[in-house]
Amino acid sequence: MTLSTSLAPLTEPTRDTAAPGGRGTATLLAVALGASLVGGGVVAGFERSRPGSTAAAPVGAPAGLDVRAILAKAEPAVVTVRTRLVGQDSFAQPVAEQGTGTGVVVAADGVIVTNAHVVAGAQTITVQLADGRTLPGRVLGTAPGSDLAVLKVAATGLPIAELGDSAAVRVGDPVVAIGNALALPGGPTVTEGIISALDRTISTDTGVRLEHVLQTDAAINPGNSGGPLLDGGGRVIGINSATSASGQSIGFAIAIGPAEPVLRQLEQGQSIAQPYLGVETTTVTPQVQARYGLAADTGALVVSVQPGSPAEAAGLQAGDVVTAVAGTPVTTSDGLGALLGGHRPGERLRLAVTRGSSTADVAVTLAARPDAQQ
Repeated sequence: MTLSTSLAPLTEPTRDTAAPGGRGTATLLAVALGASLVGGGVVAGFERSRPGSTAAAPVGAPAGLDVRAILAKAEPAVVTVRTRLVGQDSFAQPVAEQGTGTGVVVAADGVIVTNAHVVAGAQTITVQLADGRTLPGRVLGTAPGSDLAVLKVAATGLPIAELGDSAAVRVGDPVVAIGNALALPGGPTVTEGIISALDRTISTDTGVRLEHVLQTDAAINPGNSGGPLLDGGGRVIGINSATSASGQSIGFAIAIGPAEPVLRQLEQGQSIAQPYLGVETTTVTPQVQARYGLAADTGALVVSVQPGSPAEAAGLQAGDVVTAVAGTPVTTSDGLGALLGGHRPGERLRLAVTRGSSTADVAVTLAARPDAQQ
């Protein structure tokens, strides 16, 4: 099912002059509900930003949400990201523009995660830390296809955010969003809500697809881009990225699990080459199994196959259920993307596939994601 709507990235743009025209924000369109286009995913995690083991910790607060405690834990690692660039007005004349977004410190030596659209085209970047210091920032790497960027400031001993487990999140879990909403002075804005839906795929009018995003009703607004979506324990489970311009209480955050391998590469200045299979999938649940009469009770159900994709070349069809990648079981749609994300374009893999009552191993050679999918 597809919902046509208008979703806006969350950078708050301003201009130094009152000239008309100027730079605006891109628009996100066509939100695909209940399925995800598989292209990459989570592997082990961005360990420097994980102080201690949190895998067994509960996702949400068991009896209400202690927002003050969450804020005390997370806010010291939330920063303001300001950019400056030269755009054009409606008469094609140069005009100075600046934008404001949010970032999250994930390493004490000044490594910061934000959205790619926050720093896109920026000539200069400044980062205001929670302690009030303002420092120049430089981009270590960006992945526009994932709307992620990693910045660096010259600082040490910074408080860092604790990363949570987005795979453990369930609909209805309480969450808190922190960010520089509307670039309001006086510190970040804090809002609370719940996880409204999982595993959304949102598409932009420029062809960008963001996969495995979390939907929340916590109020997020322009300026929140790059800020954290936090679970009940104050752990980062998502990076806020977009909100609906036409709906109410509909916002989206990039799940931290699938983001982690991308962030590790960006931190090291590596280029991103995302593997591409070319299937849209949904998780096999008891309801999905009964509805479609599937023999498999777990895995990723293929909803559609992209023309010209590696999946089509390998003979995959809508209705197939992928149950393993290179011998590793697949239990969810997100899990399929996670396993593929640990491989590279050009690699040849064997997928365990159930079709009707038959099972087979299917050989597939991953491709680099097409530009239109970036």
